Amino acid sequence: MEDLSPGSVWHLPDDILSCASLQRLVIGYWIFPDTAAAVRRGTDVAFPLLKELLLFNTSMTEQDLERMLVCSPSLKTLTLLFSRWPQRVRLRGPNLRCMLLWSSLAEELAVVDAPVLERLILWKTSADSKSGDNVPMVVKIDRASKLRVLGYLEPRFHKLQIGNIVINAETKARPSSMVASVKILALKVNLGVQEDINMLASFLECFPNVETLHIESSILGETIGMDYVKFWREVHPIECLKSHVKKIVIHEFQGARSEFEFLEFIAMCAEKLQLMLLVLTKEKSASTDEVDEVKYQMGIRFQCPWLWATEEIRMMLRGSEEENDLCFARASELTVNDPFM
Repeated sequence: MEDLSPGSVWHLPDDILSCASLQRLVIGYWIFPDTAAAVRRGTDVAFPLLKELLLFNTSMTEQDLERMLVCSPSLKTLTLLFSRWPQRVRLRGPNLRCMLLWSSLAEELAVVDAPVLERLILWKTSADSKSGDNVPMVVKIDRASKLRVLGYLEPRFHKLQIGNIVINAETKARPSSMVASVKILALKVNLGVQEDINMLASFLECFPNVETLHIESSILGETIGMDYVKFWREVHPIECLKSHVKKIVIHEFQGARSEFEFLEFIAMCAEKLQLMLLVLTKEKSASTDEVDEVKYQMGIRFQCPWLWATEEIRMMLRGSEEENDLCFARASELTVNDPFM
């Protein structure tokens, strides 16, 4: 008898591949059937009505996932949750609108041919966020003209490729290295680390029409003394910040000098900015003195009208959002405009 306890993984029967009437399929703690072998045995692998596929800690080969996508022409949402397989995820599908890679590991995630893909969510996709020595996951975006929501991209753990161009700190902005459709972008960076802010500037240039920018302020990496004001002053004008960003949210805000210098840069260059929201860390929120200090710094840094590129601006401070942590059900709900709020 097979062990069916929650910690075990067992083989999924081939019969699942013949359920053509399925519209939603959730699979957890299974080894997925060998679809090629099933076809050779005469199984007709086809899911004409399948709209949602969620794989939870399920072992699956790259080839089997590709076959599932090909055989599911109506698929709208694909979620890989707590998964290490497949290591290469290649997205294709005429109706695929949402992809979530959630607390999962992969060597590569490639948008190959998903003409109506609107949402690509990456959440906790690094092998060891503390060591920082794992090989970056390659994120390839190609032929995704409807992609509207993207994040969290982490320059420390993700190597971004748009078309045939790998984005690095020296990449010059040009149409072939841009995804113009993205309106909501989420990034995770340490604003006090030179390599991170170099890549932040390069990543932002790839998405010229972003209107809402989320940044999770990371503490990873060694922060060294540098002239942040000089760095941001010398940055080539970034199109999305200058002409399109209306809202910027800094999550896990710690009140560090590097964070404030970045916000001053935003305030001076963002001509369309309407809201700047700072969400404190849990530790900051718990201390009245710490909250007061952040408020004081905000007051002395942003009270001068000449600092702002626009007069139509609200600046808000909010406590920890621990209870409102990103939820995969909400992230996959396409009626939710901004899954990062």
